[in-house]
Amino acid sequence: MTAQTAQSKSYFVDDADQVRQVKIDVSVRRGLPSFKINGLSEYEGRQARERVRAALVNNGFEFPLERITVEITPRPERRYTCCFDLAIAAAMLVALGELDAWVQEWPIYGEMGPDGSVRSAPVLAVLGALEGRERGDAAIVCPAVDASLVRTVTGGARAIPVASTRCRKNWRARCCRRCSGSSRRACLCCWPMAATTSPCPIARS
Repeated sequence: MTAQTAQSKSYFVDDADQVRQVKIDVSVRRGLPSFKINGLSEYEGRQARERVRAALVNNGFEFPLERITVEITPRPERRYTCCFDLAIAAAMLVALGELDAWVQEWPIYGEMGPDGSVRSAPVLAVLGALEGRERGDAAIVCPAVDASLVRTVTGGARAIPVASTRCRKNWRARCCRRCSGSSRRACLCCWPMAATTSPCPIARS
């Protein structure tokens, strides 16, 4: 069977305090269940797998019993690699048909807690926003608590704040066909946005 694939992008900070962008490719195919992350050390990969799996399962998503392979390129240095969690989860949900593919257009960062919460990374908020401005990114998907900082650094560019991976079917359902029906599908506009009043990103696009 052909693999289901998706892609996202994120940031990391190297030892020279320079921000670099990485590409995250996810492949899901039938076979002996496994979850492998290439591009991180064995320890970091194991920790990332545990965080992402726990966050998705504890927020109501059924973790697939399939072969999941994540490729991160270029291979990042050790600093802030935990902030790839949200980008990995987003690409997985796109590949599984649980998330609309528009999320692949913009950089994503955020560490995930086992309860599905998305944790702050203020260093990446500043440096990633500066890099996004240089690259001309129209938006950055970031932890909700970092959203105001991202907007300030980018001079008003759109920050799409994410507080959790929990799907709320009735959250701005008029903007998303998938979340307004009985199917438990999710788009990022349906994830809790931590008291923000920003219009739905789909409605604004």
